[in-house]
Amino acid sequence: MKLLTSALCLFLICSLCSCSFLKTSSIERTMNDPFAYCAATGNIDIPSATYSGPAMPPEVIKGLRTALRAEAVPEPVLASGSFWRCMGGKVYACFTGANIPCMAKADTSKTPDVAMLRFCTDNPESEIIPASVTGRFTVYQWRCRNGLPEAVKQIATPDANGFISEHWYEIKPVKE
Repeated sequence: MKLLTSALCLFLICSLCSCSFLKTSSIERTMNDPFAYCAATGNIDIPSATYSGPAMPPEVIKGLRTALRAEAVPEPVLASGSFWRCMGGKVYACFTGANIPCMAKADTSKTPDVAMLRFCTDNPESEIIPASVTGRFTVYQWRCRNGLPEAVKQIATPDANGFISEHWYEIKPVKE
C-alpha cells in the first residue's frame, strides 16, 4: 500500500509540474536554433527564456528579407523592427515596416469603438473609415452609413495563433 501511495504521489507531482525534468533533455539541445526550438515548442507568441540564441537570429532575418523582397533594407533596420514566433512547430517572422502591428492579435470584433462612432458622426456617409481611426488590428474594412460605422468586408485573416496572417511569413531553414 505504501508503494502504491508513493507511486500515486509521484504521478500527481509529475502531472502538476508537467514533468519538466523529463522534457528538458530534448529541449536543451535545441535552445539556440530557432527552427529546432519551434519544432520542440510548437506554439509560442514570444520565444521564452528557454531559447538561448540571438534575439533575432540571422537565419530568420535572411528568410524574412527573402519573403519581403527587402534586399535594400539594412540588416540592423530589419533586425530591430522584426519579431519571430513559433506556430505549429514552425518559425514565423514579421517586420513592423509601415505601421504593421506584428505583436498585436487580430481584432475580429464587428462592434465599432468610440473613435469610429465619432468619425461617422463627423462623416456620416464616408465610404471608408481610415486605419488611423479603426486601428491597424481590425480584420475588416469599415465605412459610415447614416452616421454609424459598418463593417464592409473582411480584409485580413487571423492565423491559428490569432495574429493577422498577412503580416507573418513562414521562415524555412536555409539548406547549406
